[in-house]
Amino acid sequence: MKTILFFHRCELTYLYISIAKNLPDDIKQIHVAYSSVEENILHENNINDCINYSSLFNEIIDKQTLDYNLIKNLDEIIIKNSNGRFNLNGSIQSDRGYSILKYNEALLSAQSHYLIWNKILTDNHVDIFLHEPCSLCINHIAALLCKHYGGHYLYQIANYNDTNEYTFAFAEGDDFSYNEFEYYYKYFQSHKEYINIERCKKLLEKFRKDFSVFFGGNIQEDKSRLILYIRDIKTRIKLLICHDRYDKIKNNIDYWISKQNISQNKIRNIKEYKNRNIHFEVELPQNEKYYYYSFHLEPEATVLYLGDGIYENQVKLIQNIAASIPPGTFLYVKDHPHEYAYRDAVDYERLLKVPNIRLIHQSIPGKVLIKNAIGVFTINGTAGFEGLLLGKQVYCFAKNQYSFHHRVSLIQNVKDIREEVYKRVNDCFKSDDDLYPYIFALIKSSHKGYIDFFCNRAEKLNIDQESNGVKIAQDLVYYLNHIDTYCNCENI
Repeated sequence: MKTILFFHRCELTYLYISIAKNLPDDIKQIHVAYSSVEENILHENNINDCINYSSLFNEIIDKQTLDYNLIKNLDEIIIKNSNGRFNLNGSIQSDRGYSILKYNEALLSAQSHYLIWNKILTDNHVDIFLHEPCSLCINHIAALLCKHYGGHYLYQIANYNDTNEYTFAFAEGDDFSYNEFEYYYKYFQSHKEYINIERCKKLLEKFRKDFSVFFGGNIQEDKSRLILYIRDIKTRIKLLICHDRYDKIKNNIDYWISKQNISQNKIRNIKEYKNRNIHFEVELPQNEKYYYYSFHLEPEATVLYLGDGIYENQVKLIQNIAASIPPGTFLYVKDHPHEYAYRDAVDYERLLKVPNIRLIHQSIPGKVLIKNAIGVFTINGTAGFEGLLLGKQVYCFAKNQYSFHHRVSLIQNVKDIREEVYKRVNDCFKSDDDLYPYIFALIKSSHKGYIDFFCNRAEKLNIDQESNGVKIAQDLVYYLNHIDTYCNCENI
């Protein structure tokens, strides 16, 4: 019997309930609720056999003292199962919530997470651990322990497709491994006769005509200054009323989130942009040669755990890129399209001091910039995917859904940027032929269903959770039955 563990946290609880209800009886289910909130939602949906993670954590951390033998074991597991990308200190540093803890508090918290997940995963042989991409130490430790015991830490990422339906791809591990996608890519590279070329051409044509923000329809932000002030006042009141609601160790990430006043920061940043004369280009210069870098949101999993924990300082990375590209070329830098005014003015000020960097206004679509660029730089973002499909040189710094394509340079040391760029300075892709195996693999590894259960987006889009759960459950079972094949794609 195969086993799937659902780790329910926030709105993902509703998605996982809809999936769990539609799984066949021969699949064992384990439900772990992050807190009493998720536990109550599970009970309301007749899932009564569940583990309350926060209760276990509070119980353990009250009894524990630091045990350096356990810490050493955990450190070795992290190093081994992340293939040397992380050790325990690296995992702690990548957890934004741990920034408010003393070092011994962070170590004790990590040790407690280790003890809980180790017991759950040794008591049950888990084939699939379903959650979100690694974003905190709690799920980073879970992902690496899952791998350690032969399981698969799985999550779902929304992707581009050739239909008007919501689709996603499965990824796994702590490093954005798209095993199914890569399996099909390698298969179609050696079996081109099975590629539907016309379907690939239509997808490319559709993609290249559309210059809207990638998944921008899912995320809308009111940029009114009045709205910011109202939200700021509401947050201040909430902070006064609920200032002692969470414990900074036992409810670490909730405590950290509760102390954030995003609207206040945005108001301050907007004022500072004006005071420091931060200028964003609204009209693009003509006939200028440039590469493009799209800022990632911070702090986010893509920059932290999925970016190997070494690119949190994107400003320095951008400076390194600008210093490594050939003379006479600029680096165009634009902020993330899904947010605004979240970055300190000093970041932009530092970039504006670099002569061959231009800051581009957020209103200009990234695909417009990519279309006329020589190439695209990204840690692991969608700008690289867009660059690949638009026939550009692509340079990334961490694994993702396109890093395995031969047109893409995966740079693992910033000292190698110049060499890699100069090596490819004359690369120009005039034919789409070698994109077809990738595009058809994208199509074949796409699964129907809406998975973006954050910020009430599913409710705002009127997603039918029952039918949505049926589709995702069917494909999850299929993936589970083929997972060993996907993970051994080097044998194709």
